[in-house]
Amino acid sequence: MGDAFTINSIVLGFLFAGAAHGAVLLWLLGHPARNEMKRTLCIWEGIGLMWHIGMGVMLIFKLNPAMESLVGLSDLVWAKATHAFSLLTSLAVLGFIYALMGRARGLGFRIWTLYIGGLTTYTVLSPQAYADPKFIELMGVMGPLACYFYSIGLMIHTYRRSTDRPLRMRILCTTVGLGGAVFIYTLFGNILPEAMGWDGETIKAYILIFNGGWISTFVMVAAVRYGIVSMQLDEIAEDLFTHVTDPVIMIAPDGQIIRVNPAASRRFPSVFSDSRLPPIESFIERKHLCEASFETQTLSSSEDRIFVCNLSEVRRGEELLGNILHMRDVTREKEVDRMKTEFTSTVSHELRTPLTSILGFTKLIQKRFESVIRPKFEAETKKEERAVTKIEENLEVILSEGARLTNLINDVLDLSKMEAGRIDWSIQTHQLEKVIQQAVAASAGLFSAKPTVSLTQEHRGVLPTLDVDGDRLIQVLLNLLSNAVKFTDSGAITLRTETVGSEFIVSVIDRGVGIADGDRDKVFEKYRQVGDHVTDRPKGTGLGLPISKEIVEYHGGRIWVDSVLGEGSTFSFTLPLTTSPVG
Repeated sequence: MGDAFTINSIVLGFLFAGAAHGAVLLWLLGHPARNEMKRTLCIWEGIGLMWHIGMGVMLIFKLNPAMESLVGLSDLVWAKATHAFSLLTSLAVLGFIYALMGRARGLGFRIWTLYIGGLTTYTVLSPQAYADPKFIELMGVMGPLACYFYSIGLMIHTYRRSTDRPLRMRILCTTVGLGGAVFIYTLFGNILPEAMGWDGETIKAYILIFNGGWISTFVMVAAVRYGIVSMQLDEIAEDLFTHVTDPVIMIAPDGQIIRVNPAASRRFPSVFSDSRLPPIESFIERKHLCEASFETQTLSSSEDRIFVCNLSEVRRGEELLGNILHMRDVTREKEVDRMKTEFTSTVSHELRTPLTSILGFTKLIQKRFESVIRPKFEAETKKEERAVTKIEENLEVILSEGARLTNLINDVLDLSKMEAGRIDWSIQTHQLEKVIQQAVAASAGLFSAKPTVSLTQEHRGVLPTLDVDGDRLIQVLLNLLSNAVKFTDSGAITLRTETVGSEFIVSVIDRGVGIADGDRDKVFEKYRQVGDHVTDRPKGTGLGLPISKEIVEYHGGRIWVDSVLGEGSTFSFTLPLTTSPVG
């Protein structure tokens, strides 16, 4: 090996090999991600950096045969350390490959660890390790090369079995980088020199330097482009994923569960106890992967709990990396809600009986007072006349408030029965034109009490005939018209109907006060009335819209509101033209 070659080898070694490993290592250490792939890659690059530094030092010793030591270490110590680092590099590569593929480090990895560890120990401790160059070369073939071939075979096997595109691309890029290096070393470092009579030692030195830069370049490309590091949760998200008390599950695009947090492992030990995670369809119904939010029970036979789940897509540009499933156990909440509903229903029943008696006796007293006492009573003083008038007014107030309380109790009972599935529905074939006209006629009193507000109808097309509960649809229309009248001081309220696709749409449009953006989702909540609760809260039970929502959804439709604050609101609901009630 000539001096010029040695000098060039040292320069190239530091520039291409050591610098490549060092650059990748510095980039990795500065990245905020914290995961197994990053840790193993840092170990790989760190050991690789030390290996190529050792190679450079060995070349310095060859350039200066008279040198006895460098930084106090002899060339034999440097040679043994360099060879030990080459062995450990192969083990670090294997550890990274396992992390990249998400495989558990089982028996195969432990065997290779013991094997490479034994070779490394022998290299460091044996005085005869470098006595025979052929033996050194044999150890290199039996150690690093054998480990690299095993790693490549493992990646090819995983690539063929996996349907996860990002994983396949990471494996492909890493296989090309590692496999290309092994191929170049085997072909140009061993086969061709022997066949062509070349200087094998010189060529191997160049190849080892070149391969350091080659592998580091491919690893960097794989890390940046295919997310060896960046696709993982960063440090903050990792802490959140680990310490959140609710189960969180990461799902690959093909439906395979790829990771669960500790809370999920504790919550479902029978499902996530094995190192190999199951596909999502063995845990929950696969149809839910099309829903952003849903309520479900797991398919585990030992579980009888209800979970509210939120499913979020994880994307990099247009590429779907997978989904994150967050689960919250609401079994207790459901039970409390059921108990509350039963309690409300029971109390309402108990209230209705005495209230009916109170209203009955009040009506009887009013009738007797007006027919018997009032005609015969002649007030002698203004005080007596005012007292009689006040009695009449108080009786009217009792009847009015009693009627309002009766409506509230009826609404509570209706909603309780609907939620419990105990309400009796009368599904019959109805012409919706007649149903709508009955609702309009029943609402006449609402408009007569507010002469500044009028009702107009706008029917876009023929009104269909459907199988519905006519009385309940009238109840929905009355609730919507009543709300419109309450919130409109003057102007026209429009009742509009139209058919769009396979849906019949009914809309009630007002030009009233409107609803703020933050309140739109609240209007269909039980006992909730939006607006200023001090200055402009209207009278009502707060149950009309929730009951309407239950009725519409029973018929397979949907209900919503569009509104602009200060300009008015449009409440709309749909009825499917081809489906039967789903309740």
